[in-house]
Amino acid sequence: MIYRRSFYREAGGNIASMLLVIGGLTAMVLLGRIIAATSYLPAHGALALLGLQLLKSSPQLLTAAAFGGMLIAFNRMAHSRELAAWSMAGLHTRHWLGATLVMAVPLAATVALLALYAAPWSIRYSAEYQRNLADEVELERTNPGLFGEISGQNLVYHLRAVAPDRSHALGIFIARGAQDGRVQLVLADQAQTLLDGDGLHQLDFEDGEVHNLDFANQTASRIRFEAGSFSLSQQARDRNLRLRARAASELGDDADERTELLWRWGFGPALLLLTLLALPLGKLGLSSSRSYQILLALLGYWFFYAFGGYTKELGFRAEMTPALAAIAPLLLLVLIVAGSYIARPGRYLR
Repeated sequence: MIYRRSFYREAGGNIASMLLVIGGLTAMVLLGRIIAATSYLPAHGALALLGLQLLKSSPQLLTAAAFGGMLIAFNRMAHSRELAAWSMAGLHTRHWLGATLVMAVPLAATVALLALYAAPWSIRYSAEYQRNLADEVELERTNPGLFGEISGQNLVYHLRAVAPDRSHALGIFIARGAQDGRVQLVLADQAQTLLDGDGLHQLDFEDGEVHNLDFANQTASRIRFEAGSFSLSQQARDRNLRLRARAASELGDDADERTELLWRWGFGPALLLLTLLALPLGKLGLSSSRSYQILLALLGYWFFYAFGGYTKELGFRAEMTPALAAIAPLLLLVLIVAGSYIARPGRYLR
């Protein structure tokens, strides 16, 4: 139908424009945070992390863009009296709702896939990539004869000599401390380095000793070895990923894990409800300036997302059932959408 093609073309262009605008603003904010938080990263590392951060935020960005794009389209059609003209031609609210859903359903499916799989993967890979870059930088800073430190590991090391290609080290001393008063010392005559594009991962020792010192209990032990290995990579620690970084298949039956899983599933229905809300909001007497419409879309979505984050936190703390924590924001949207159609029956769509 002509009206569908016209609506899809205009709404699609608006959604793409909205995605570029809010995506660009988000990218600038994220890049500033990345540079401020990880000043040691090279340029290519910062850009790679920016891409991963944008992928993590893609469900929210696409949802806000879809809502804003359709809101702008309906508002423009209302102000130019196109909706009135189509109404006189026999097109009613159900026709526009059908056109909206046809366009919104593929977007909702895409957002659901992004929230369930792509966003958690980007969080995991971003953390691994950042740790690998940190390891690589630490290796580049290694100077034979001077003490060095692996950031965040409470680990100090000393290498007497390193081969020009950094594949072999002599005279290794490693000290790893802990908050409970225990210290581990590793001494070795020589070691082969396990090094690849991701940085320094471990040292394979020959002829060394391990000293475990427990100052709290005033005990010590010494182990002599002919061959051994020691991991210097930061990715070897803290393997319990944050809840948001876990894959959907890894989430179990605990309250916080079920809340997280159901919350991810809610992105798709939320996009559908928000796009249905664009029709009655688009017919309001707003300024024809797109800046007001974009601001309305962003503020509306921000309120919904903030409320969803609040109920999600209640679910994590077991103060609300996981199902209710995930459904409550959607129920609020359902009430708003239903009220918008009941309280203001379309002026141009009878």
